[in-house]
Amino acid sequence: MKIAFRVDSSKKIGLGHISRCITLAKEFKKRKIKIVFISKEIDSFSKNILKKFGLKLILINNNQSIKDDSLITADIIKRKKINLLFLDSYKLDLNWEKEIIKKTKLVFIDDLYNRKSLADFYINYHGYLYGNKFRKLKKNCKKLIGFEYVILKKNKNKKKKLSKKYIFAYFGNVDSKKLTSKLVDEINKKVFKNINFKILTKNKNLYKKIKKKNIKFISSNKSNLFLLMSNAKKVMTQGGLTLYEALNTEREVICYPTSKIQNKILKNLKFFFEIDVIKSFKNILYLIKKKSVNKKLPPSLIDDLGATRIVDYFTEKKVTPKLKKFTSRDLISLYSLRKDNLTQKNSFKNSNFNFSDHKKFFSKNKKKRKVFIFQSKNNFIGQVRLDKLKNNCYEIDYGINNIYRNNGFSRLILKKIVSNKFFLNSNFVAKVKSNNKPSIKNFEKLGFNCTSKNKNYLIFKK
Repeated sequence: MKIAFRVDSSKKIGLGHISRCITLAKEFKKRKIKIVFISKEIDSFSKNILKKFGLKLILINNNQSIKDDSLITADIIKRKKINLLFLDSYKLDLNWEKEIIKKTKLVFIDDLYNRKSLADFYINYHGYLYGNKFRKLKKNCKKLIGFEYVILKKNKNKKKKLSKKYIFAYFGNVDSKKLTSKLVDEINKKVFKNINFKILTKNKNLYKKIKKKNIKFISSNKSNLFLLMSNAKKVMTQGGLTLYEALNTEREVICYPTSKIQNKILKNLKFFFEIDVIKSFKNILYLIKKKSVNKKLPPSLIDDLGATRIVDYFTEKKVTPKLKKFTSRDLISLYSLRKDNLTQKNSFKNSNFNFSDHKKFFSKNKKKRKVFIFQSKNNFIGQVRLDKLKNNCYEIDYGINNIYRNNGFSRLILKKIVSNKFFLNSNFVAKVKSNNKPSIKNFEKLGFNCTSKNKNYLIFKK
């Protein structure tokens, strides 16, 4: 298997795109997969990172049009025998994709969902797409959506003792809005008693701005971002990939969005997390002193396994659903599944629920409800839920993650549950919409009998 990444980086573009592609590439390289990066623009820092990890780079002339870019990239794909190309760029469009899909499978890593795409796979880890109908994607596109697929670097310092003694601020290597400078100006104006700051920045000219002893600058080239965040009382950042890194550390977050898409992402994230969103640093003293907030999500809902899940999905030759114990970590997988368009189409329940409602649904009736989670490695495949009725009878609900559908897993996981020795003397009932032919076929194949039928639904019993 050979993989290519088509991605650019610069002061204007930022480093977020290439950073997550490098994180994915390192995971692929662990599986002995050959990788090449194709770029029109790339900063010297990213170029050195690619060289450090032995990742090959092919440069395209920066003056090429989008049409020429697609033809040159298609030629590279052909010559290098690329099986899968990851596109991570806002600049390249549908016409560019048309040339690429003639030569290889296409994976589109995106934040915006603002254009049509012919990609075979679509990755967008932002929560605002839960429940979307994805009319801009082709019908058979496999969609890796939501927090499970956040592409973060692996954190090796999770178990270290945390001090929580300072306020940490980092606004990215580019910091095009000069937020670091603005923050320092505000700190210099105000009196911050017993509050220390650690600020991560590449801009050494800011050192001259320091008027107070409570500010410590750190060079971005010699730092462990996760450890710096984890040891902080609060983290201040902008709304890019660094925001998810901050949420992963389980610290309180103060976020300064720098674009429309970041505002959109944060508007949605506030349904899941308590995040202080700011548009200036004028009230920063109040926010820093504000008492700790109660998080709405269990802290483990954003982890550092997103890149591993993506790479496992694309490289695992044989997928075998394995039963695991249901934990709070599975809530986000179940939320994504329940919000899925096909799930809602086949569901009898209203789709108008939020994550808070979702948590309540799984927290109530715990004694009468059994939830079984199936996964392959770290990837969620599907679930079977049994709600206990009278006379040792259970009502069945089940669902499969969209990226694993049409592989026979529905019948397989249902069979594993109904044939389990724990339910040896139990009865089962299932209510299925009359137009849900795959589900009707599944229950018939498993020996269920249709006991009631009308134009809207069928009742199956076993």
